[in-house]
Amino acid sequence: MRVLFLTPQPPWPPHVGPAVRNYQLIAGAATRHQVYVLCFGDAATDMSALDDVCSWAGWVARPRIAKRDRVLHLARGAEPDLALRLRSQAFADRLHFILSHQEFDVVQFEGLEMAPYYTVAKEVSPGSLRILDEHNVEYLLQERIAEISRPVGRWYSRVQARRLRAYEADALAESHGWIAVSEVDRSFIAPLAGDKPHTVIPIGIDPTAHEADEYTLAPTPRLFFAGKLDYRPNLEGLRWFCTRVWPLIRAQAPSAEFTVVGAGAGHSQMWLRQPGIHVLGYLDDREFAQALGSAWVVVVPIQAGSGMRVKILEAFLWGKPVVTTQLGIEGIAARPNEHVRLADAPDAFAAHTVELLRDRLLAREQGRAAKRLAETLYDWRRFTPRLLDFYAELAEFQNARA
Repeated sequence: MRVLFLTPQPPWPPHVGPAVRNYQLIAGAATRHQVYVLCFGDAATDMSALDDVCSWAGWVARPRIAKRDRVLHLARGAEPDLALRLRSQAFADRLHFILSHQEFDVVQFEGLEMAPYYTVAKEVSPGSLRILDEHNVEYLLQERIAEISRPVGRWYSRVQARRLRAYEADALAESHGWIAVSEVDRSFIAPLAGDKPHTVIPIGIDPTAHEADEYTLAPTPRLFFAGKLDYRPNLEGLRWFCTRVWPLIRAQAPSAEFTVVGAGAGHSQMWLRQPGIHVLGYLDDREFAQALGSAWVVVVPIQAGSGMRVKILEAFLWGKPVVTTQLGIEGIAARPNEHVRLADAPDAFAAHTVELLRDRLLAREQGRAAKRLAETLYDWRRFTPRLLDFYAELAEFQNARA
């Protein structure tokens, strides 16, 4: 087969969850098929790392949407903001050219953000199988954000949730099949998708990617958080932790420090300017490894979300004890008090964290159990057969209907 992946960002380097997943699926598909990639990028984008995996990979400049256009879209349109985010005539033209000059068996849309390009794929390459990979359940994500937002944000997220539900259903209707990242997500998507063929392919990790043992722990207790600070679930979760949990931790462990890593405008928030909190912004691979390697405990205080948290799987792989919420661990087969500590209330979250900081034997045991879980269940290569089988099943299903 020839498979064309459409991705909202370059799949390499795999520094954030969507890129991690996209690269894994691309590399997995390439074990048996000819793979092509068209993505959004910028002047720093280098696709040469995909040369050994793909038959071709290219990018188009990410569009810049003016704030005025977003406001008008919100006030006058019926579509969600997400539909406008990556709408680009240049991308549509490039996709039209590619599909006009090469036949593809599969066009795979990586995330609902890429749904504006269904029309081009359907018109220019009607014989291609269109697959939607649902990285998140987008309407559910906005419903959950609304629950923890202040009045204006709550109104906005509720509007988006209603629009996204309809938009997501329309995209699924235009698909021949779809992919979810977890059984939880599948249960929310299925009512919108009817009887369309689908499969569940979790996000995985690469057990050979890191040598965690070469990094030593910081001499004083140190917590670690990583995530893009322009992504609302990350920012709201971090706000909750810093304002509700961190003071409780510092009261019990005055020498504790908290390292926050991640790009985005959120690093300037006033509530981050507290004793013991160090905001490092974006770090390169080596700097990130040093920061994570020195941490005693990783915290993932997610209050709203969907999909899977690859940051938790990566922390597991490093053998780090993790404290998170019920939503944070959603989609990951980790057992509470064995692989992870779970808490949704500030006092319980703080208590778990302080216990792991004080009891280093307990922390090591939890980290080792989590590492075994990640290596056993979430090596991304385990999921490649599911993707390949799904392509074959979907082709057979469509041929039978023809």
